[in-house]
Amino acid sequence: MLQDRTGLLWFGTSSGISQYDGASFRPFEHNDSVQMRPSPFLNNEFLMQYDAENVWICGRGTEGVQYFDGQTIRTVRPAGPSWGTFLGPDRAGGLWFGMANNKVYRYDGATFLVVGEGHLTKWVTGMAEDEAGNFWFTSAEGGGVKYYDGVKYTRYTAIDGFASDDVSDVLIDQSGVVWALTQKGGRPFRRQSVPRN
Repeated sequence: MLQDRTGLLWFGTSSGISQYDGASFRPFEHNDSVQMRPSPFLNNEFLMQYDAENVWICGRGTEGVQYFDGQTIRTVRPAGPSWGTFLGPDRAGGLWFGMANNKVYRYDGATFLVVGEGHLTKWVTGMAEDEAGNFWFTSAEGGGVKYYDGVKYTRYTAIDGFASDDVSDVLIDQSGVVWALTQKGGRPFRRQSVPRN
């Protein structure tokens, strides 16, 4: 669910997207440009608004990444994967997605760029950007946490202090502590000034 900046409520369902204006629902179905695959899961699981104009939509049933521009729902997608999850925006204005082909994409408003190919080999489910502009990626499929400083990747696992290697999300608090959410609970983690190899 999402309340956008105009006050409208959005609901992701197994049959499409619904918008509620306080008086009535406006459904967006497959023939309203919502490109979906048949799926036993909740098709449109992720509703986000990162900018002033667009509501972004994706999930396990959508065909690519979609957004509502105030008039209609439009589809943009990287080549290959059919669906993905939102990871979040970066400080430079790019949008990040973890896609079903176990790759991470950054969308700059025009094109999708693969990031970390060969390093991020599990489905990425979470991302955080720290104060220095470095990125932390998580995977709920045993991938642990991958730290990217713009040059190289460093993998952290339960050996380094996380509660589990299955990490579904990551958050960096105001003091710079990295919090990892795992199947065995959340736990804070402080990276030393020089990551291990």
